[in-house]
Amino acid sequence: MVYRAPLIGLLVAHYLTRFGNGITIVAVPLYVLTRTHSAMAAGSAGAASAVPLIIAGFGGGVFIDRLGLRQSSILADCVAGFLTCAVPFLDQLMTLPLPALFVLLFVRSLLSTPGNVARRGMLPELAQRAGAVKDTANTWFSLAPRLALVLGPSVAGLLVATVGAVNTLYLDAASFFVSASLVLCLVPRVERSAREHARLLLREMEAGVRFVFGQPVLRALLGTLSMTNLVDEAFAPVLFPVFALAVLGNSADVGWLLAANGVGAVIGTVLYIPAGRRVQHIRWLVFFGCFGVVAVCRFAMAGLPALWLAAAITFIFGVASGPLNPIINTLLQDATPEHLRGRVFGAFSATAYGAAPVGIMIAGWLVGVLGLRWTLLAYGALYIGTIVIAGRSRTLRASLSHVPTPEASRALTPW
Repeated sequence: MVYRAPLIGLLVAHYLTRFGNGITIVAVPLYVLTRTHSAMAAGSAGAASAVPLIIAGFGGGVFIDRLGLRQSSILADCVAGFLTCAVPFLDQLMTLPLPALFVLLFVRSLLSTPGNVARRGMLPELAQRAGAVKDTANTWFSLAPRLALVLGPSVAGLLVATVGAVNTLYLDAASFFVSASLVLCLVPRVERSAREHARLLLREMEAGVRFVFGQPVLRALLGTLSMTNLVDEAFAPVLFPVFALAVLGNSADVGWLLAANGVGAVIGTVLYIPAGRRVQHIRWLVFFGCFGVVAVCRFAMAGLPALWLAAAITFIFGVASGPLNPIINTLLQDATPEHLRGRVFGAFSATAYGAAPVGIMIAGWLVGVLGLRWTLLAYGALYIGTIVIAGRSRTLRASLSHVPTPEASRALTPW
């Protein structure tokens, strides 16, 4: 018997929460900037949302173990919705102190992350019940952040200009509540082996970290991505909002910049699909070429261009970034035995993202001390330097140039 409604309900719920996150990416920093006129405060708000992603990435399985996949998704969305709703409500009731705002953002992000993990955990069985190919279901699930980056900031920019930044958060809160309702009404209980897996989470994550640092190619890739994340993650919550207010003079324009980036990323990813097999033997050239274009785009923003040129730069950046995730995922898969991939991928992602909150905080501080232009120059130079150093890594170049057979991948000795 084929049941498609649970899978469709789960995917729609996931898309709604990602769409809400795309709104918050724009609304929160603009709210903080208009209140405080401080890039450092905006950076603190961004860090308050980013740090929990690392904590929950390592420990969210404990939460899921206690409640189960379906219950975790519903509860996480409901609590995250209430916390998001509390920001505009308390702001209207009284002047919301910044420390209270940071706590609300921290807990909201801390709880929404296990909700995403729980929905991903339910996906394979629901895809099987729907008669869908698992890879296809995973593709639709993974496309949500890309599309959310296109639609969320655009809608947020329009709403900020009409109802204000803080009131825009009501729409984000609504996305969580609707998501919880869809999972409650359409998705049956799916437990599979999640409980057993979560009980071993800390041990498995430790093994994943040790494996990552024991493989030279993964160490080189981790160092590269940590530095690029330090720069990249500072743009949406700090540098773009400051750019929109200080250079463009319109807070709503930050939505168009992020939307242009999202459209470019979708196009770049789609264009890479038919080209993937043709460029396997020159993956290193595509990898460093795309990162080089991204580095130049980051540096070019220091010219403080007009809106149309800034949108074109962010669009080109998005197109260039499209092939990077598929190449990185392939490199991770090639370097990791199949039975270790879950823990290694989780450990690698959480560790690589660890530099993001630091980059957000440093960006806010630098804008206050040096100004926007010099901060953009410093971050652009850091990005270019990182790619130059990564390009000199023989291990990374050799791995990107080599196309391993499945037997070679399975022959890797586990840690």
